Amino acid sequence: MKSPLCSVCLKSGMLCRTCRERVEAGLISDTDLKVSRILLELSGKVRSLKDVTLKKAVESDDLLVIICEEGETAKFIGRSGIVAKKLERELGKRVSIVEEAGDVKEFIEKMLRPVPVAGVNVLYREGKEALKVMVRKSHLRRINARDLRETVKMLYGKNVEIAGA
Repeated sequence: MKSPLCSVCLKSGMLCRTCRERVEAGLISDTDLKVSRILLELSGKVRSLKDVTLKKAVESDDLLVIICEEGETAKFIGRSGIVAKKLERELGKRVSIVEEAGDVKEFIEKMLRPVPVAGVNVLYREGKEALKVMVRKSHLRRINARDLRETVKMLYGKNVEIAGA
């Protein structure tokens, strides 16, 4: 398993100078540390985790978003959801696994899947950039807007509005 931490730090529980500097610079979060350690422990029991890459883990009030490489979602979920369920139990939060995206618009589309996104528009309000996500009105109730707003704000520093089309 690959994670934001080097394998030595992940296995020993102690941070080397390079990883410590990355933590202090904000490149690696406490959530990345917690999730990486849980996944390392699970990789001994779940074979699919041996060749996955954890890109980033972001935590909001009641949701943990795990960002993985393209095509690795099923491996992170595990057979019968074993990995996702273990993470939910350990951290006391719902888990969403999203493949990494090239930009914020693609990330929003992947995070909202299977809800189809009609469009993501850039708005400028009071000199600040915000994103307006358009979905069908019939799909609005299927979206947890607060979780989407918090996750996009943490990862990309952008405000998000959701509207029905």
